[in-house]
Amino acid sequence: MTHITRFTVSAPNPHDHLFHVRMTWEGGPSHDEPVLLKMPVWSPGSYLVREYPRHVQSVRAHDAKGRSLTITQVDKASWLLHPHGASAVEVVYEVFSHELAVRTNHLDATHGSLNGVATYMYHDDLLDHPVEVTFELPEGWDVYGGMDALDEDAKRYGVQNFDLLYDTPVELGVYEPLQFEVAGVPHEVVIWGEGNFDEERLVEDMARSVRAHADLFGGLPYDHYTFILHLSDRGRGGLEHHNSTILLYPQDGFRQGPEGSEVDEHGQPQHGYLEYLRLVSHEHFHVWNVKRIRPEVLGPFDYGGENYTRDLWTVEGVTCYYEILALRRAGLMTPEKFLEALADSAKVLSGIPGRALHSLESSSLNAWVKLYRPDENTRNSSVSYYLKGELVSFLLDARIRAQTRNAYSLDDVLLALWTHYEETGAGYAEGSYGDWVERVTGVDVEDFLDAYVRGTQELDYEGELEPFGLKLDIKRGANQSGGWLGLKTQRSGEALQVTSTLTDSPAQRAGIYAGDELVALDGRKIGGDLDAILARHAPQTTLTMHLFRRGILHETEVELGESPASEWAFRVREDATPAQHALRVAWLGELEST
Repeated sequence: MTHITRFTVSAPNPHDHLFHVRMTWEGGPSHDEPVLLKMPVWSPGSYLVREYPRHVQSVRAHDAKGRSLTITQVDKASWLLHPHGASAVEVVYEVFSHELAVRTNHLDATHGSLNGVATYMYHDDLLDHPVEVTFELPEGWDVYGGMDALDEDAKRYGVQNFDLLYDTPVELGVYEPLQFEVAGVPHEVVIWGEGNFDEERLVEDMARSVRAHADLFGGLPYDHYTFILHLSDRGRGGLEHHNSTILLYPQDGFRQGPEGSEVDEHGQPQHGYLEYLRLVSHEHFHVWNVKRIRPEVLGPFDYGGENYTRDLWTVEGVTCYYEILALRRAGLMTPEKFLEALADSAKVLSGIPGRALHSLESSSLNAWVKLYRPDENTRNSSVSYYLKGELVSFLLDARIRAQTRNAYSLDDVLLALWTHYEETGAGYAEGSYGDWVERVTGVDVEDFLDAYVRGTQELDYEGELEPFGLKLDIKRGANQSGGWLGLKTQRSGEALQVTSTLTDSPAQRAGIYAGDELVALDGRKIGGDLDAILARHAPQTTLTMHLFRRGILHETEVELGESPASEWAFRVREDATPAQHALRVAWLGELEST
């Protein structure tokens, strides 16, 4: 028997940032027995318990005649309702919504942004049944997003179950969306805020990115798609959904300067605009890789707590790699820019001591307590499955291509996993990625996974890329003559405060701690530029550092070190053979330097 849960969402006074929610159900839980209603505590795609119930207030219930019913909170995310035999029950509550982020709700006089997990209560027995949502909005506002309209005039929408409800954010307000089609499928871009971009170029390039993904998988797995783009003066990020995404990006982050352009003289995206296109590509690629192709544990979900897996690197790392590979294939990145992006990632990874302690599998498993909760020791004790996962996916693709002479690639593994999902609707078993690679391509990658995924061995760029005639060049920049401390700082007013010190760095050896306020080095006041002071002193120079720690002045001697090489680049080997050239071109295209 099908049971329907119905919600009505209203915003009678957007200035108070409160969404008002009414919940009823037809059939489902008995009106004679107590009903346990719950609120999700996390959002699929963002692996941290974010405690959404903390924003819920004024929970109450009544019967069809308006008489109050008893509803009592029993823990941080659950309420026990006593229907007392009522023939119909309505639960009413409010959700405070004033956090502009991709995982939360935001409501003010200009718009409403609503994430399902942060808005709707559920009952376990109703999770697999249909849901209807009616929106009662301020004058002129409309509804945008991935929901299917049941009655557009009445602003009534429906989804098949709570998993889709929680996976379908909506944007509320007055908009004229940008639109484009790919493979006959409509896409719209709903933009809140003002940005320094060219609309025509933005639409064209977003369409090119989507088309590159569609070309890989042989089509699009949805009937319509919505990009919800929030532009602000701070923050950036994205969160994927099955037929939409929410993006947050700096409003002035598309062009370099007021008179600048998103592209260079060759028509290639410049840094800020390229970063935006990477974000678009990343979140859209998740339509396949995680929303459908996924580890078994990632759907259906337990919304009440952590859902653990060691395979988040296959979700996010592979997607990070394909976000730039797709832009390369779409002509939005040259082969040189593609390799430059990967070299930049390799350089960043090299500066994270935690890579020697934390495997990709451990990083995935511990995402709930590490990745989204960084502290002063994060860089020393862990590694990001996004960052290292991207590089491992790059080298895994190289391994498959090299051993099969480009007959197979990571593309083929993804296509096989896509077919598996289409045929079964199921995810892949925990730890089975290597099995899928060998089954599809014939390449045994267990030693590769033992070293780079299950273990903490340094990535062998030279060895994996040699079949393509590529090498990794690492050298010091011309301006790297000064000394190095190995710490991170942030300015707080006039104070320069240490946020972290790297393992075995000069700062750590000298006893400089996170939280210290740096005052003077070598008898000189540390003003706005610590690096400028360090540049005047050679490595191995011993200097006196003065600092405040918890209000007490301290003095310590620090011996400056040599800063890590700043210039990393993947380049063609001088002795590259025609066979290596052919393999490389089939993968990356022709490099200008060759």
